[in-house]
Amino acid sequence: MINIRWISAIAIFATILVLPSLASAQVVISLPTVRTFNVNTTVMVPDGGQMLLGGVKRGAYGSVTRGLPGLSNLPGASRLFKNRGIGQQIGSSTASVTARIIIAREQEESLLAEAERRAKARIAENRNLDPKVVRQAERMSRSIGRRRR
Repeated sequence: MINIRWISAIAIFATILVLPSLASAQVVISLPTVRTFNVNTTVMVPDGGQMLLGGVKRGAYGSVTRGLPGLSNLPGASRLFKNRGIGQQIGSSTASVTARIIIAREQEESLLAEAERRAKARIAENRNLDPKVVRQAERMSRSIGRRRR
């Protein structure tokens, strides 16, 4: 999800870079409109569950009629001298929450168990190799990324 503040910052930065180069031309830059809403509530959600907290739906309808003065009001011939535009805009915003309970002790235990399982698998793989090669590989893996003194 792109943060609206970043979009505004990028638009302002682009304005600063573009306007000096176009000093002779008029430039109109429209920034995004930001509308916020808050939901103050209490809900009970199980671990991994999701709850829709609220939302806002907006709609706008409009029409514009333009034409030649006098000729656009003639009966029968008015269609030839006028133009009508109809528009509609619909927007919606929702807020939801997904609960995830993290218990540090359980997470640590699962990570340590996984590390132990991988270490046992590595030892099982190394049994079929020459012990000198295994020792040299372990020494090299410990020294990788270290700076020499």
